[in-house]
Amino acid sequence: MNIDEQWKNLDNKKDSELAALMNMPAIDKLVSKGPLEKIRRNLLFNIILSILIGVVYLLVIFAFPFWQIILTIGIVFLFTLWCGKEAFLLYREIKKEADNTSVLKEMERHIQNLNKWINVQQQVALFIYPWSAAGGFMLGASLGSGKSINAIMTKPIVLVAFFITIIILVPACFYLTRWLCKKSFGNYAEQLKNDIARLKAAE
Repeated sequence: MNIDEQWKNLDNKKDSELAALMNMPAIDKLVSKGPLEKIRRNLLFNIILSILIGVVYLLVIFAFPFWQIILTIGIVFLFTLWCGKEAFLLYREIKKEADNTSVLKEMERHIQNLNKWINVQQQVALFIYPWSAAGGFMLGASLGSGKSINAIMTKPIVLVAFFITIIILVPACFYLTRWLCKKSFGNYAEQLKNDIARLKAAE
């Protein structure tokens, strides 16, 4: 074997070693580490916020033990607990390392679970917003007037304002929630989708 052939074989060996190094799972995981870590961080913030808001709802229920407040705020409290639980499950799922699964499939699973979580949250929230608006209105009207909820809610003008408030706040809360989800997860989900597309193109 002459010098030229030895040099060519050495170059081929280096190229093979470099390709093997770049195909290691640890290197591939670096592609998605950024957006996944930020999604996990925001999920953790969501969990903590759910706990704090739940505590506030409990304080409101104990401070104003009217059946209307217990019913409406109680439903919102249960929804808040459910949101925190679902966020925790997704947080744990993203944190968990998948065995015998390719990086691409793992990333696809994460983006599917995230999109499903966001959609379910928004759909269930549509049922909760009227209860939240109703409870907030009755509590505010009672505190503002200094009268009981039963007394204040018998007035026609208050009932009209009650239904107008619900009609306005429900869609407003829905679009606000969509904006917050997009702000917290949308950009990072898009980055993750781009990483998935790059990995598929490289296959």
